[in-house]
Amino acid sequence: MTMPDPHERVPDDAPQDAPESEPDPTSPTPGPARRPDGYEPL
Repeated sequence: MTMPDPHERVPDDAPQDAPESEPDPTSPTPGPARRPDGYEPL
């Protein structure tokens, strides 16, 4: 983990994405499930 990847960490200015604590029904992959780099959502 040298740099936070924009595809892994969703920026705060993305209102279309649900909070990290709950999965987004409109997204094919929930927050915790799309972090293959081992990043743990709070």
